[in-house]
Amino acid sequence: MNLYTQIFRGTLVAFALALPMLAQSAGKKEPLMLFGTPLKDATRAQLRQTLAKAGLGVQSEDDREPCDRYKVNGQLSEASELLVCYTRGDNRFAFATYTLPSFMDVQQVQRVIDRVSAKYGPPSEQHGTVAVGAVTAVWHMPGGTAVAVTRDWPDTTTKLILADTAATNKFSAQIEAEEKSELERQALKEGNAY
Repeated sequence: MNLYTQIFRGTLVAFALALPMLAQSAGKKEPLMLFGTPLKDATRAQLRQTLAKAGLGVQSEDDREPCDRYKVNGQLSEASELLVCYTRGDNRFAFATYTLPSFMDVQQVQRVIDRVSAKYGPPSEQHGTVAVGAVTAVWHMPGGTAVAVTRDWPDTTTKLILADTAATNKFSAQIEAEEKSELERQALKEGNAY
């Protein structure tokens, strides 16, 4: 499993619970944005320009890879990096994940949920217990987009995720097809070694 698959699978967990209810947007009129750029149908070129203007440091921008990686230079409190992933072919925004590292700070996820709630209102749904265990809070946004705050367990690092759910599903299918193709190539290469 490659790095993008690992990151994506963590992101997908947040939306697996949310997908059935996405049609019931929380009534918010504003589109989901990143540094002033609407995310629905945003292109890689548009977001690269937006992120450069916002002052994020480039860690990796490679058109051959599905995701770009940026160093967060204080634009989001507690965040260290931002991963922005795009669908293959049309290079449309799929999801962005801020990583907010934490070591045994079980309250960090609640602080992030509170900050997102201050902007978007209470989450559409929330699962888990802040004191111990995995936590997911999801805000359903207009146009089939969503915001999620997640924490796995026992790692207390928090993720803040912005997503276009249809594009995230497309991204998932593309990554799974690439992995299957790679496994088939590897099996052919190894021939009868086992």
